[in-house]
Amino acid sequence: MIFLRILIVILAILMIAYTCIAKEIRILSPKPGSTILNRTAQVHLILAIKGNGQNQIKVKKENEIIEPFGIWKKNNTYYSHFVLKLNRGKNIYRIEPTEEEFYLNYKPLRSLLMVKTDDPSVFFFHREGLSPQECNLCHTDKIPEDVEITPVPYGPFDPKCVSCHKSLIPENFRKHSPAANWLCKFCHEEKGMIRIYSGNPRDLCIRCHVNAKEFYKKIYVHGPVGTGDCTSCHNPHASPYQFQLLADKKGDVCIICHKDKDKFVHQKPNIIVHKVLTQSGCIVCHSPHATDYQYQLYTGPINQLCTSCHINYRGLKRGHPIRSHPVVGPKDPLRKGKRFGCSSCHNPHGSQYHFLLIGEIKGGRVCQKCHPY
Repeated sequence: MIFLRILIVILAILMIAYTCIAKEIRILSPKPGSTILNRTAQVHLILAIKGNGQNQIKVKKENEIIEPFGIWKKNNTYYSHFVLKLNRGKNIYRIEPTEEEFYLNYKPLRSLLMVKTDDPSVFFFHREGLSPQECNLCHTDKIPEDVEITPVPYGPFDPKCVSCHKSLIPENFRKHSPAANWLCKFCHEEKGMIRIYSGNPRDLCIRCHVNAKEFYKKIYVHGPVGTGDCTSCHNPHASPYQFQLLADKKGDVCIICHKDKDKFVHQKPNIIVHKVLTQSGCIVCHSPHATDYQYQLYTGPINQLCTSCHINYRGLKRGHPIRSHPVVGPKDPLRKGKRFGCSSCHNPHGSQYHFLLIGEIKGGRVCQKCHPY
């Protein structure tokens, strides 16, 4: 009799649990097994849940439990939205309590040139159309109440973009004009579809930034400009930095690629940094786009650039650091193929030695690099 009562209680608990657990869970987005290309290491997961128990549905990654940031109900279906953090490579997730597993591959997006829009393994939310029909139940043409925006009287304004992508354009950020006015289709509409531009990004940018055509007439062109990927340095939507740069223009944006200059930009211990670099940044001497001088210097040769600030040495050919020492010459004894100039003895970025010298001045050690005793 006791055994029968226990069995009845267990069955009752199971019946209650069954009524509280979702009958069907579908992954609306992204497609399991797909590759995520993104600058930020995260992606939104959307689950469609039939039945009850929507509050019990969680996502687990290793030992981390991920809660939904929002649940909305439409036509007897609950739509749970999650933000999944991504690590480079394969990421395995499990939906709790059903224990259904799925995985996503993550490749950090550094350049739009690496995007293959025709690769079916790469996830594009808008690949088949503007959005899945179910999403349109909530994401309508109505501007969200928490967004203040006045539609401009021109261009392809589409409020549907706002409800999903408003996090791309924080209110206090510096905004790219098309993004600020939600004219997304200026850049993202191609052959009637919403997508990432499949051509060279340069061709898209110079439709408005027509002055950029002049860069390609210069002799020395910065690598990202030469390849046409403006988004290597600029965020096409919004950024907290001037010119929508990916990082501060004083140098942080440059060392994303030029990592060997990090010790100067962030002034590592025992390094004396050229003050113009710490105060104003790389672009005081270098054009971030293109010039007619090596290293994209604004003027050339190097002595001419240096003496634009160090005016006491302007026009000097001999007499520094001692009376007969040359300041300019056709050959640099230490750097094959380069002219002799200021940078033959001084590092223009920084040095562990006084006066940004390439060696210790005491005992004439810097001199011995060219004049061995």
